[in-house]
Amino acid sequence: MNKSFDFYKGKIRLKNGPGCYKITEDPLWLLSVLPLNKSSYLEVGCATGVLSLILRLKNSTAKIKAIDIQKEMIQQAKQHAKENNIEDIDFQLQDLYTLKEGEKYDCVFSNPPFFDNAKCDFIKDNIKNLAYLQTDISSYIKKLLQLVKNGGHVCFVGHCSIRSDILYELKNKVNLKEIKLISSESKPAKRFIYIVEKNNRTDFESYVLDSFDKEIRKDILFLYNSISNSYLKKD
Repeated sequence: MNKSFDFYKGKIRLKNGPGCYKITEDPLWLLSVLPLNKSSYLEVGCATGVLSLILRLKNSTAKIKAIDIQKEMIQQAKQHAKENNIEDIDFQLQDLYTLKEGEKYDCVFSNPPFFDNAKCDFIKDNIKNLAYLQTDISSYIKKLLQLVKNGGHVCFVGHCSIRSDILYELKNKVNLKEIKLISSESKPAKRFIYIVEKNNRTDFESYVLDSFDKEIRKDILFLYNSISNSYLKKD
């Protein structure tokens, strides 16, 4: 039996139990870099809608669309929205690549899967498992950029296994900021946050953030604040 629990300072009620998507840290790190003053947002791979629900509380007027390829996730997302009296988020069962080219947003954000597609052929026929596959990162990034307006932002989480591919697609081609989430100065980062501003600049800035610093973790993962520049160190 699924139980409910409070989230986001008690402002959101969520389901927890068998069949429910478990909330991890990555979406909250992603949330901390999103520009909060935009007029339209698209979340790609929204799962049960937690990130879009929090975004709605942070921005009460923006148009928000959230998509996922799993029917069960979208059903849970809509149920979460209903239980929290948030009815103006457009949750859709939809694949990223079916979105029309003319569909544009001020901010597109995603916490994509990290598994190597080539090593997971045995689960490609299962739509539930397909959501956990790392799709072709080149096509993925190009589609995200296609959906954002000029002057807008694309924000997403990346894994160390595909960092070189991400930088190949974006570095010196767009205005790119990379934030390395480290847990120890002696160990390489496994997770990265990428922020692309779609304009005519091709700057690249790389920063390091100690994701296990107690003060930072409290500020981001429990108080749900945006990342302070004071937390970032030039790489």
